[in-house]
Amino acid sequence: MPHQPACPFCDQAEETINHILAGCVLSREVWTWILRELRLDVVPPPISSSRFCAWWSRVAATLDKNLKKGFNSLWLLRAICGASPEPPGGLPP
Repeated sequence: MPHQPACPFCDQAEETINHILAGCVLSREVWTWILRELRLDVVPPPISSSRFCAWWSRVAATLDKNLKKGFNSLWLLRAICGASPEPPGGLPP
């Protein structure tokens, strides 16, 4: 089955893990929705993968214990894609 090199959601950029997680217009909308539903007054993650990790850790550090559990469970999305072998905040892999 042929695979298109462009993002299947926006068809505006190459399909990379960084684009799918933070750069795609659809993923930015999803992040905005998630952050709004969690009532977090933070901007969506930056497009850069190195800054994504710093953003994640910074946001997680501001959350109370119960909200942090839910937020850190989203890290599995990133780990499943192979972008980072370890979750933030010292959680077990």
